[in-house]
Amino acid sequence: MAGGLLGSLFAALDHVEAAAISLTVGVGVGVVSIDASERRIPTRLIWIGAAGLMSAALIDFASHHDAAPLVAGLIAAGVIGVAFGLVYLWRPEAMGFGDVRLATLTAGTVGWGVGAIAAALAAVLVASVGASVTMLILRKRSLPFAPFLVPAALVTIAFG
Repeated sequence: MAGGLLGSLFAALDHVEAAAISLTVGVGVGVVSIDASERRIPTRLIWIGAAGLMSAALIDFASHHDAAPLVAGLIAAGVIGVAFGLVYLWRPEAMGFGDVRLATLTAGTVGWGVGAIAAALAAVLVASVGASVTMLILRKRSLPFAPFLVPAALVTIAFG
């Protein structure tokens, strides 16, 4: 919740990238630690993050009267949500539905914060490749995805 409040404050102060980082860190701290230890992503944390993201994006829209960042975030979330949803339906053992929700939220945050759908796609791609390579090296059949996705999103926002 703190990430959402801080993100909304940064959006109101015209610091969109700082808002996106706050939202990502706010959700990421809880999600990464829980996913790494319990191999699940609580839906409650995703909903809190989504509420914070929508609040910050609407504040940003209200203060600038520019819908482009909001639309970019929604498109990025939709594209990644559908892609991850299809993977989940095709191979449910490859990832849980919490990963689908987290990837959707993260893509929306990155797409809105950086203002480019390509940045959201890059964050998810980097996280996916990182998780795949780590699985090959460690010879594990699965890994928690959040510890890869959240840092990739932060790097993309910071340098995007």
